[in-house]
This record gives sequence, C-alpha cells and structure tokens, in this order.
Amino acid sequence: MLLLHGIGGELCVWEPVLGALASSYDAIAVDLPGFGHSPPLPDQIVPTPAALARALIQFLDELAIAQAHLVGNSLGGWLALQVAAL
Repeated sequence: MLLLHGIGGELCVWEPVLGALASSYDAIAVDLPGFGHSPPLPDQIVPTPAALARALIQFLDELAIAQAHLVGNSLGGWLALQVAAL
C-alpha cells in the first residue's frame, strides 16, 4: 500500500493511521517529488500530474513492487488515478 499525501503535505500526514495500516499491510508513506524530504523532479521535467505519476511508477519499480494499492488524499488521490491510467 502506497500512501500519497495532498498538496502542501508530506508523508507525516499519514502517521496517525500508519501503525494501524502496517499491522495488516505493507504500507509505505512517501514524500512526493518536491515535498518534504524528496527532491523535486529534474529541471527538464514539468511537474504535471502525469510526470509525478511516472515518478511514482519508477519508485515502485525500484522497490520491485509490481502491484500496489494506492491511497491518496487530495493531490495524492489524483496521482493515484493518474498511475492507474498509465
């Protein structure tokens, strides 16, 4: 389960529920590119929802996660839909 925060947020917004989720799921909360402790996308990439979704897919690939449930709040929900559309 990949937890995606909303605009202006960061991974810590999931702290109140992460423990409960982690008892039943492999749950990962991430800082989206350019938020929290994550660096922004490279300068040549415009941070559109599609570009952020591709970055999330690359992140999952780097962790060798072939399938994941995406849970998003606000912008995170939009990005979850973008990932599903790709």
